Amino acid sequence: MGYSLGKEDLKVVPLMKSIVAELLGTMFLVIIGCGAAMQWKTKFDTTQVSLAFGLAVMAIASFTGHISGGNLNPAVSVGLLAGGKLSLLKTVLYVVAQCIGAVIGAGILHLVTPEQHRAGLGSNGLADGVTP
Repeated sequence: MGYSLGKEDLKVVPLMKSIVAELLGTMFLVIIGCGAAMQWKTKFDTTQVSLAFGLAVMAIASFTGHISGGNLNPAVSVGLLAGGKLSLLKTVLYVVAQCIGAVIGAGILHLVTPEQHRAGLGSNGLADGVTP
């Protein structure tokens, strides 16, 4: 494709489909991946979290790939821009949609998680009894 501003991407319906696909894909990735990383019902299992993220990316890329390319991550979108595979317009819109999708996914995860387990929402941290 080469470097492009994205004038050819201004067809409204395909562009909206791809933006919605990126938003939903990133939202589902946050819900599934971070939800698995929380593990408030079971003892922490690295394999479970790795499989959840890996299988989620595979499944989500399968249903968004033919619409938007299945980037699912702003770093991937910017990397494709740097490599000349994604236009500037699509990159900006994808990054905005991915960030909004991630916030919506974290919000849904926050709402469905019991209150006593909401602290980190799957973020990394120190184990119990370990001090910095």
